[in-house]
This record gives sequence, structure tokens and C-alpha cells, in this order.
Amino acid sequence: YERTGNVADLDTAIDVARQAVHATPIDHPNLPRHLSNLGIALRARYERTGNVADLDTAIDVARQAVHATPVDHPDRSGALLNLGGTLLANGELRGDQELLNEAVSVLRAASNTTAVGSPMRALVTTHLGRAAAAAGDWPLAVEVFDIAIHAVDQMVWHGADRDDSEFHLARFSGLASDAAACALNAGDPSRAIELWEHGRGVLLTRSLDLSTDLTELAERAPHLAARFAALRDRFNHLTPHGHDDPPSSLEWSKRVARREWDEVMEEIRSLPGFEGFLGRMATTDLLDAATAGPVVLLNVSRYRSDALVLTRSGVSVIRLPRVNPKEIELRLVTLKAAMTREGSPHQENRLLGDILGWLWEAIAKPVFDGIGLTGRHAPDDDLPRLWWCPSGMLSFLPLHMAGYHDTPAGDVPETVPDLVISSYTPTIRALIHARRQREAKACAPHVLAVATSYVPGTPYLPAAGPEVAELRDMFPTSVEVLVEAAATRDAVLAAIPRGTIAHFACHGVTDPVSPSSSGLVLADQRLTVLDLAGIRLDNAELVYLSACSTGTSAPTLADEAIHVATAFQVIGFRHVTAALWPVADNVARRVAHLFYKHLEYDGRPNPEHSALALHAATEALRIQKPEWRMWWMAMIHIGP
Repeated sequence: YERTGNVADLDTAIDVARQAVHATPIDHPNLPRHLSNLGIALRARYERTGNVADLDTAIDVARQAVHATPVDHPDRSGALLNLGGTLLANGELRGDQELLNEAVSVLRAASNTTAVGSPMRALVTTHLGRAAAAAGDWPLAVEVFDIAIHAVDQMVWHGADRDDSEFHLARFSGLASDAAACALNAGDPSRAIELWEHGRGVLLTRSLDLSTDLTELAERAPHLAARFAALRDRFNHLTPHGHDDPPSSLEWSKRVARREWDEVMEEIRSLPGFEGFLGRMATTDLLDAATAGPVVLLNVSRYRSDALVLTRSGVSVIRLPRVNPKEIELRLVTLKAAMTREGSPHQENRLLGDILGWLWEAIAKPVFDGIGLTGRHAPDDDLPRLWWCPSGMLSFLPLHMAGYHDTPAGDVPETVPDLVISSYTPTIRALIHARRQREAKACAPHVLAVATSYVPGTPYLPAAGPEVAELRDMFPTSVEVLVEAAATRDAVLAAIPRGTIAHFACHGVTDPVSPSSSGLVLADQRLTVLDLAGIRLDNAELVYLSACSTGTSAPTLADEAIHVATAFQVIGFRHVTAALWPVADNVARRVAHLFYKHLEYDGRPNPEHSALALHAATEALRIQKPEWRMWWMAMIHIGP
């Protein structure tokens, strides 16, 4: 049933679970498990059908399971978790404070019996946090959500199996947003930001840890810097593409490496001034991200939604009362309807207009009003920079293009691109890391241009070859070209380290089941996120991904931002240009042409102008080709 959603399967499961309970003697040690399984199945059917009788029966059965489980039995925490979760569902349904208080009490007991860092502890504390929030106990909710985030963080360690890590993270999707919302309700915006940042992009943070600059550590404790570097190399070796060891030997190597990593981290953090080395960042440190312009964290939760705006002067909390998870889902349905292009161009334009108008009224306008970014700029004035950092499913919507594009601009523009130059960042740490990376050595830029027009099983891309040819004409002395049959996975992997700029004109694929398998379609096989994971570059500056859906992840892992764009950012490319969804072949070529035209300075490309160049390119098409809105609004810039 969990796989197919077939209710008949669920009904059969409940019948069989009842038979198991009835066939088990009252003093048999397996009875508590059978009761818990029956309770879980009954609650699942309530969640599907809304039949309250199932929920009531599930509570009775879960109580019996707890009563039948000895206090010192290892299954007791699971029995308490099932009872607490069912009490929470019933309490929320009926608005019954007594049931919610009982859920808190039961889940507290479950929390006291779970091991630190275990998946069960993460589950129990997540449920306890939601029960506390439902009961209105915001301080308790914050405390236990904090524990849950830490427990999840412990499960996703350096060297852990990638699929396992993604599975765990998907189970706790939205945890950081709920924790941040509860912290705001408790009156603690600084803690809200810290929890939000620490609980999102966990795998991304792990990758950034491995590329951290060790210069300062090497000056203070060279032996620890050397041990850290050796472990970093070992973790890179432990990736699926970096070893030939048998599974048992690999697992042992991982366990040894993890123990050594924990020891090294403890020693480093014992040094004065290194107490927070690669740890949870404090709000004062996170504010470093706002040195070049505001960073807007958009937190969407069932409890409340807000924009947390980081500026040089501090943090502004701006309530977004029109934003909630259901509203976001509705806008995504509208976007999908527009992208199917089954209706008339007029209907498509209306649907897109509805989305952009709602994004303006519900999010952009309150944010801009709150931080004083409204007002018309003089024609010769440079527009200010702004970074969007959305959470959850909001990351699939074009915040950078919010506004009313079909109405003449009055004294006060009502479109985001008329007011700011937008960029995105998956996490605050990622933006800070990109800013702190050493600039490329003073040498002539080297452009790697890759194109595949036709790969069997994929639609033909006639503009991909000419797109790369234009690059060759524009920068004739600094381009390395790999096209068609020459653009193999191994050839591209070998060439990437040579480029300060990389350009890909090909198909992009997002894998909804295994996001790390998302990638670029090359001549022989896909270049995946995981393929890029072991690369570390010093001189990379810009990658332009003229490929579909390279800036979005699988919905179940939206907060992890596991996609091609962040994969390139992690390996060293400070600036990334990508697409939120599929873009027409000829439009992609036109945007790329305009982008490089504005990127060029004194006859050579200047990657530091990437955000400005993309803004100028999309602005030109916004004026010249308003009917291409679906495509030019898909392009985004990620980076400093």
C-alpha cells in the first residue's frame, strides 16, 4: 500500500494484522509488536479515508501495545512512538488539549528511552516537537526539534552511503522549517535562523566541509591540518566511483574513518579560536553572507511563514500571512498546467501571470516594503543585489521574476527584476563559502564548451552546436570544445579541471527517486551529481548550464538542493547559471548569446559579472520576446 496507494491492499493488511493479534496468546512476547503494527495500519487508513473510527481504534490498540511491552524492552520506545503519534493525530483532529498533552507526555517517555544519534531518536523527537507545537508549547517544541535536527545530522555522516543518507533526509523533510517557525513563535529569531540553516542542505554542508580552507589551521596546528587533509582524501576515496574494495571491507573502512574524523574534530575544536570549526554557525557569523546585499530566507511551515532577511545591520522578520504549504502546492499545480502547453498561448500567459502576481503580493512586495527596496531607480543607477534562499517546494517557483509584467511600470515598479538583480543560494553557508574561495590565479581564462545535439533516446537539440560555435568565435584563443561523439563522460571529467569557465549545451535530467543520479546527458552516458562529487578545483569560476531543470532537485529532498547546479558549485565553480525547468532549444541559445555578450569585458569574459550578465540577458528578452516568458524566466544565477 505504501508503494502503490491501493486501499484494497491496506484493508487486507489490516485484516491480516487483526488475525495475527487474535492468533497470538496474551502472554506471548510478539503480541506487542502485532498490536503496534495493527495500530499503524489503522492510522494509515484514517489518514487516507478520514474515518475517525479507525483513529479511535488505533489509539486503543496502541495503548494495549504499550501496556503489553515491558518497561526495559527495546521495543518500548517504538510502541510509545506509535501511541504518541496516534494521540497527536486525534488531538489535532478534535482540537482536544487533553489528547495533545497526553501525546506530549507519551512522546517524552519515548524520547527518554532512545539512543542519541539513532534514527528512532530522530523520529521520536520530531513527533514530540509537533505534539508540543500543536499544544502551543513553543519553547518545548524548539528544544526537541533542535534534538531531532542534531539526530538527523548524526545519521548523515562523512562516508555514509549516499542512498541511505538521502532516504533519511527525505523522511525528515520540512523539519528545519518547522523548527524555525516554532523558534519565531517562541520569540527567538536568531535561533530560528541557526536551526533553519543547520537542518537544511545537510549533504551540501558535508561536501563543503571537505573543501574548507585549512590555511589558518595549518599555521596553528600543522599536524591536525595534515590529518584532516588525509581524512578528506580518504572520504573522497570512499565514494562509489573511487574504490574497488569488497562491501565488507568498505564498510569497515568507513567506520574507522568516521571514528578518526570524530577524534580529529574534537582535537581541532579544543584549540582556542577553533571551538566552532565546521560546527553550527551562529547568527553573527551567518550575517557575513549579507555583505553585498540582503539575503532573504523564506521559511514556509504549517505553523507560520516568514521572510528572515539578513542585512549588514542584523535580521528582519517579515510575516508572510498569505504563504503556507497548501498555497505553494496550488501555485505549483498552476505552473505545471502552464508548462504542459496544452492550452492557448493566452491561457498559458494568464496562468504564469497568476503565479508571478501571487509571488509579488504574498512574498516579494512584503519583503521589499520591509527592508526599503521599493521605489524607481534612475536609468543610470546600478540595481542593488539580493539573494533568495527559499525552503521546501517554494524553491521550484521563480521568485526572481515575481510581479506584474503585463502592466506598464508606474512610479513604483511592481516587478522584482525592475528593483533588484536576483541571485539564489541553497544555504547561507554555501554563499559564504563561495565568497571566501580564493579568486582564480591571474591567468588567461580557459573556456570548456560541451555540446551534444543528439543522443539516442532524447529529442534533437539543433541549437546546441551553434551555441558552442558562437562561444568559440567570441573567445577564439581560450576555448576547448568537446562536441557530439567527443563529449563523453570520461573526456568531460578529464577536461573540467582545465576550465575556469565551463559551458554545457545538452539535455539535463532530474532523477526524482535518486537525486544524486541527476545529471547532464553526454554522448555515451550521463554525467551525474555523484560523478562530480570527488572533484576539487582551485581556479574554477563559472559554469553555464544551458540544460533543462539543472537548478531543481527532487521534491522529497527540496531542502537538500541536490541537483547539477549545486554539484558544480561544491566542486569549486563560484558562479552557476542554471534552469528551473525545461527551456526551448532556440531560446536557450539566445539567452546564452546575450549572457556572454554582457559578460565580456575588454575582450575577455569576467565571471564576477555573471549575475549582472544574466539579468541583462533576460531583461533584453523580456522586452524583445515577452511571449517567451515561460523560458527566459526559468534561468537563474546561483553564487556570490
